[in-house]
Amino acid sequence: MSAARDSAILYIMSFLVPLTFNLTLIALPLKALDNGLTRGTVALVVLVSNALQIPGRPVFGYIGDRIGTKIPIMVANILYALAYFAYYVSYDLTTILLSALIQGLAVSMFWSSVFSHNVRLAWADSAFSVGSMLSTSFMGSVVGAFFSGYLVEWFGYDQVFYYSSLIMLASFVLSVPLENISGSSNVNYKVAFKITFKNVSETAKSINSIAVFPLIRTYGTVMMLNAGLTEGFVGLILTVNRVISVVAQYPAARFYNWILEKRYSINILALASYIAFALLTNRETIFLSISAFIIGTFLSSILPSGQLTKATTENIEYSTVGVGGFGAGLSILRFTYTGIGSTTGAFIEHNVTNIEPDRAAFVVPVLIFLIVSIIAKLKDKKTQKIVEKEILGSTK
Repeated sequence: MSAARDSAILYIMSFLVPLTFNLTLIALPLKALDNGLTRGTVALVVLVSNALQIPGRPVFGYIGDRIGTKIPIMVANILYALAYFAYYVSYDLTTILLSALIQGLAVSMFWSSVFSHNVRLAWADSAFSVGSMLSTSFMGSVVGAFFSGYLVEWFGYDQVFYYSSLIMLASFVLSVPLENISGSSNVNYKVAFKITFKNVSETAKSINSIAVFPLIRTYGTVMMLNAGLTEGFVGLILTVNRVISVVAQYPAARFYNWILEKRYSINILALASYIAFALLTNRETIFLSISAFIIGTFLSSILPSGQLTKATTENIEYSTVGVGGFGAGLSILRFTYTGIGSTTGAFIEHNVTNIEPDRAAFVVPVLIFLIVSIIAKLKDKKTQKIVEKEILGSTK
């Protein structure tokens, strides 16, 4: 009975957390632009959040496996509520960035613990458990993204943060009855580090297009608004992104082996599509831009579920560490994307007058990762040929 109750609670929370995150998709860049950031540096607020997640995800993954997942989940809900309320009362750049730090701490605690807790409740069918929770979180994202623009139009961006804070307080109340589940009191930090590093490397090497979204929610939003779209319509486009993320989980599971084999090529095509989206975001070519955005979204959405399942299920005693490694890899990618973007945007604003800083801040980091991904694919292809020759030689 307690397992069924805990599972229901976890699914509700995995809906509410992305719901509130996506409710603020439009509100966050607008709030940042009105409080010290510019078109070229608006992604700095996301960079700060992800900077804390890089060490935070594996550290709290290790803690979750040592002491159990209940306390990190409860604390994370409180921190989410505090972060959104801090955004609500923020009045300058310093307080906005402090709010982002609190949110980054909440993210670090929450997702590793929730996925691990749910997998341990249903270890015999862990792949289904991970897929179901991802689908639930994506549904929360869809609902949040749909209302993100309209809520700004109806109530203003500050009220969006206030409502999100109240929702996360309700999520905290839900977390109180959870049972505490831990991996092992003998979790070895050296083994945890190796597992973390392995999952960081695998995540960053071949599926880096999944980390473009912070650029979309900041620079992409600004570009689309500058192209004449309303906040509500931009929210609808971001909703399409979330809907595709849900729908893509079926082919991701159905063609898992093929996607794993072709992940380099899929990743490259996704990055190229996102670059096309940014370059075509103008009044005259907005339809082509949205089409490229949809293609990039689908291609990048079929990549992560297999890696996340693998990270969670390889070792039950270190399942929270595994998720933490996956999350740390994702945060490193997001940090790198937004770091390069913010630096590029700031440089363009101060030194170049005939290039739009938000567009350059989007294109440059994605282009860099596209080049890196092409090189990685060529190296992987070369390695495969060497392995094939060695196998043929051993059979002669």
